[in-house]
Amino acid sequence: FDDDSLNLRIYKKLNRGNIYLHISNRILYDYFADEGDDDIEIRKVFNVYSNAARKLFLDNPLNQYVDTTLDGVQVKLAITGDGILAKEVLFHAMNLNGFYNGSKLHITLVSDIMATAENHLLYTLDLDNPEIKKYFEIEYVSKDSFYKDDRPYNYVVVAEEDPNQALIDNVMCENKFKRMIGLGYANKTTVIATYSLDGNIGKEQVVIYNNSEMIIKTFGSSQTHFTENVIIDIKIDELASYNNDMYNIAHASGNGDKSKKFEQLNLLSQDSNRALADHIVTVKYNELLSLSKINGKVEITKDDIRKICDAKVDGVTPIEKNKGYEEVCKMLTLENIDKLARAEHRRWNIFHLTRGWHRRLDLLAKSTKTPKLKLHACIVEWEELDQISSAYNYNYKDDDIEAIFRIHHLHENHKSNI
Repeated sequence: FDDDSLNLRIYKKLNRGNIYLHISNRILYDYFADEGDDDIEIRKVFNVYSNAARKLFLDNPLNQYVDTTLDGVQVKLAITGDGILAKEVLFHAMNLNGFYNGSKLHITLVSDIMATAENHLLYTLDLDNPEIKKYFEIEYVSKDSFYKDDRPYNYVVVAEEDPNQALIDNVMCENKFKRMIGLGYANKTTVIATYSLDGNIGKEQVVIYNNSEMIIKTFGSSQTHFTENVIIDIKIDELASYNNDMYNIAHASGNGDKSKKFEQLNLLSQDSNRALADHIVTVKYNELLSLSKINGKVEITKDDIRKICDAKVDGVTPIEKNKGYEEVCKMLTLENIDKLARAEHRRWNIFHLTRGWHRRLDLLAKSTKTPKLKLHACIVEWEELDQISSAYNYNYKDDDIEAIFRIHHLHENHKSNI
């Protein structure tokens, strides 16, 4: 139900099973994440708008038409709307940041409310926080200003929940970019994706003129949006579980192994696996293809890998235990792997920052993280990980490097599940 208090009361009446719980506002995530016991457990808290936003970017990756392996290239996204849908589109877009070239994701929030607000919040997240500004360029403009200017965007999401307003904004966006194409806006591709519960915005179409392309589509239709597979999202759980399994295989010591199955992880760790799986099958895979085309055939030896990865288990690095290891070794150079690993750490930082976590300065504690206070010692720049690794006698860079060797195999597994 849309009533979160009603959902909580229903949950309290249940006495067994795995629960998928709808929340209308992400602010309640932490509250429900702390619920659960041995007999009944919340497997996921979700929102139908969140699922629509996720599926939008899964089907149409942010960097599908932008080569984020090139220096200086920037993804420019605009989001129109003021409701929960617009917030979820923003949330998912932010979590897909962490590009190979290190460029900040540029986001224009088209909102009369945000344009005049003194403080800019995404739920409880302060978008003006310096930690957020490390990774994003966020601006706030009125609708009138947005439709009048001629600045280019790679992606525009019309995230209006009201169907009439969505239709109006869709037409305004089309007219904006048709005018720009006519003015010589060449060699660009712009995606305009409009939320339409009933699919009434119009069929997908492509407008090509002056070597520019405008792709117009809808997302969130009731035929695909309100189905069990999308609401519960079995596919992403399968990918996330698969990602966790690959990590466990790579890091299994065979002696006192403390690895956990996906179902045994807490809610945040499950969502962390889901977020990495999404990033791998969209952003990272597009970058892998782009780099492999540039490189041609590359052969990286095990000795080469050991130069950038210190961890060894019985003479074998965790990386070499990854399925897809050989394929990636033929597609990437050591420089590519280093840059992808740095980007992966930025993505990991963003995942925690967007959920309210902060850097923990105390390195004397037994663990790197203090979940109750949302503090983690590893929320630092890549170069600073050496200090954290020394303090805890574990090379945390290895985890980011090892994740890169899951790209090919996880994406192939994703395709087989479609």
